[in-house]
Amino acid sequence: MFVLTHSPYFIDPNHLAGVSRMWMPDDRARIAQFPKLEGEELALLRESFRELRQRELLSARAALLVEGQTEEAFLQSIGPRIDLDVDAHGISVVSVGGQDRYMPYLRLVEEMQIPY
Repeated sequence: MFVLTHSPYFIDPNHLAGVSRMWMPDDRARIAQFPKLEGEELALLRESFRELRQRELLSARAALLVEGQTEEAFLQSIGPRIDLDVDAHGISVVSVGGQDRYMPYLRLVEEMQIPY
């Protein structure tokens, strides 16, 4: 069964292996699979994706990966002041939860070909 949606409500953090990203940058459809992660990397993403806002990354047109919630809140609040609506542009601002937790997110955006 296929479910095509931008809604993060349909993504179960415990079953990420079945998530794919589809997009059409030109006249050809592209598809990328969720990376084969295990151990701590997979556990970290599962924990993070329990939050609905974090799951938006999986359907984003682009991603801004930030260290923590402070940086995330800053970027969300500064956007309107500089006339940049990140949501309207499909940009997901994602807190990775600390300076030493970037790698699983980098692997995810690179393998799913989400610009960052």
